[in-house]
Amino acid sequence: MEQRVREFLESRQAAHPRSLAYYLQLWDGHLSAGLANNHFILELTSGNDSKFFQRVWEMLLARHLLACGHTISSRPEGEPDFRFESGGRVVWVEAVSPEPGPDLSRDPPITGPKVPHRETLLRWTTAFAAKSKKGLEYRSKGVVKPDDAYVVAIDGSQLGWFPLTHGASQRMPYVVEATFAVGPLAFRVDEESSRFLGATTTVSPAVLNRNSASVPTAVFFDPSYSHVSAVIGCVPPMFCPPELPVQIAYNPLAAVPVEPGLFGRLAEEWGAVLVESDAEWQDWDLVRWDSRNG
Repeated sequence: MEQRVREFLESRQAAHPRSLAYYLQLWDGHLSAGLANNHFILELTSGNDSKFFQRVWEMLLARHLLACGHTISSRPEGEPDFRFESGGRVVWVEAVSPEPGPDLSRDPPITGPKVPHRETLLRWTTAFAAKSKKGLEYRSKGVVKPDDAYVVAIDGSQLGWFPLTHGASQRMPYVVEATFAVGPLAFRVDEESSRFLGATTTVSPAVLNRNSASVPTAVFFDPSYSHVSAVIGCVPPMFCPPELPVQIAYNPLAAVPVEPGLFGRLAEEWGAVLVESDAEWQDWDLVRWDSRNG
């Protein structure tokens, strides 16, 4: 089976020697870490682009976790994807690389650039929802124990011709927009003088899909998602180093929280702090942590 992967990669990347060397290095590292089962190999070599990039994301994520100093393993069944321990706690990481779907094209636009923010955000929310549901299944089957953390890791590299890590809020990543109800950046202008008064980030607790159905984006303020500890997002650059520039949203209502700093020095980390609440409402502040400074 190992030879099958090498032959497939050599055929797929025959015209791109640098890419071939990159993918072979990824594969060799994954294999030597004992993380490649037969199902993984069949998916990687299926010839289906989406399956290929899903497995590439798993290899990149595994390499990233190893670079962060974690000792990772996987179940023979392959699900969830990775397991490691930190501070005496088991952490499971489930990877997903969503396909673009009918509303996102991998081809450059003909009429000029347009950022399909809503369509892209919907793919992030759909990917999260699917893996959130899987997390409940893992817990009900006893695979993920009550005291284990469960983290979803989303790769956005398939989402459009020029995938982005950050959305219409400008300064916040898609994983934050998809979980903390962060909406587009809005500009305040005085109606009489037309004077610019500043900019603010709006609140958007849901986004409409193509069927005009409301898809929630405030999931980390909803206790029914407390089984998810955090969400990792990334659009890995080609030929990237082992440690990835990930973005992370930490669930403030998580039944089993994970601490900032767990996923590397390059991580852009976001969470929420409860400021005030009563029986009918809650006031939260979004905060960004810099784990590099402690």
